Amino acid sequence: MTVEQYRKRRSLSQNSLMWLWIGEVADYVGKHTGQDADDIHEFFKQKFLPPRIIEVGGVTVDVRSTAKLTTLEMTIYMDRIYAWVTTELGLLLPLPQEFHLSESRARGPSGRG
Repeated sequence: MTVEQYRKRRSLSQNSLMWLWIGEVADYVGKHTGQDADDIHEFFKQKFLPPRIIEVGGVTVDVRSTAKLTTLEMTIYMDRIYAWVTTELGLLLPLPQEFHLSESRARGPSGRG
């Protein structure tokens, strides 16, 4: 038996906001480079996530994924994305408060869409 501290995984709203940001960056950058959201997602993972080294059958690979990040790790990752996008691209991305506000408006007063 192994006892480990519970680590809350990234939230669905964090993941949704990340993909909203990636889409906006892809729309902006894609006009000039043709890169899509998947390309931007890979770029951000390589730039802002530490590598997780995996060895299978004698082959070592560097894997970077947001899937297993905790809510705190995801917040740090998204803070880095936000800072880079606003500084390097001059784009203003929706802040989490704005995203949650627009989500609740879209669902309506009953909380359903």
